[in-house]
Amino acid sequence: MTTRGKVLVVNDKSDIVETVSLCFAQEGFEVSTDFDGEQTLEVARREQPDVVLLTARTVSDKKREEFLQTWSGAEMFMYKPFDLEELVEKVKGLAGERRLVTL
Repeated sequence: MTTRGKVLVVNDKSDIVETVSLCFAQEGFEVSTDFDGEQTLEVARREQPDVVLLTARTVSDKKREEFLQTWSGAEMFMYKPFDLEELVEKVKGLAGERRLVTL
């Protein structure tokens, strides 16, 4: 089965991770998760996602900057509360790009 791409969902709240992960899985994405933003860079290196969905307060500014320098330097912001359907559509539009989406 072909997937639309790989998404890494990072948040310290398990209900948000579960809801977002389920939504993306239903849309055909392969989903990885991380609840500890301090490990996000390592998880991203291992899983090689196309898009990382990261809640800004889940990681320190230093870790986020390190992630951006190592990952791609490209970042897109969405502000809470966000519409899950809009988020999925934005990620679909990023096909083939490695991006960090900060929520």
